Amino acid sequence: TLVKEWMVTAKALGARRVIFTSSMAAVRATNQPPKNGNFYTNKDWNTLSELGKNWGSSYQYSKRKSEERALELSKEMDLELNTVCPSFIFGPPCKGVTSTSYSITLVKEWMVTAKALGARRVIFTSSMAAVRATNQPPKNGNFYTNKDWNTLSELGKNWGSSYQYSKRKSEERALELSKEMDLELNTVCPSF
Repeated sequence: TLVKEWMVTAKALGARRVIFTSSMAAVRATNQPPKNGNFYTNKDWNTLSELGKNWGSSYQYSKRKSEERALELSKEMDLELNTVCPSFIFGPPCKGVTSTSYSITLVKEWMVTAKALGARRVIFTSSMAAVRATNQPPKNGNFYTNKDWNTLSELGKNWGSSYQYSKRKSEERALELSKEMDLELNTVCPSF
């Protein structure tokens, strides 16, 4: 499996910690309440989704199984495992975009909630689409860093370009809000 290949590669490269980008689908099924009755924690697992029931249920089931496998392998390989489970972030519409797009509105709501709950750090899951456009090389020529931003994608050009643009705008807004709210922002940008 891909999960095993990634974990074996991380261990071979000398990693001590792996950050695994999963999904809220691994944590809960549609309408599955949190165990503690208030909010989801690392004790919650999606126990209702079934493989083969329908597309959504199969997707959620596979996310849980992948995360369980990563946890199992991390113990076997003596690797610290940090899992990020984002929900879905929608991008702005292709026409008539404003700073009140759904994606940007959600980012603000989440950060305001995090601050109200006493958080000092927010982990924001974005996408490599925010960092680079297709065929956009890294600034330093070797690898992408927090100095790289996708500056080539345009809203409305095509679906891919609009998606990349919306990811960059959401991440830029999260960065602005983190500064305004005095929150540390850690951004994870998985490639897919």
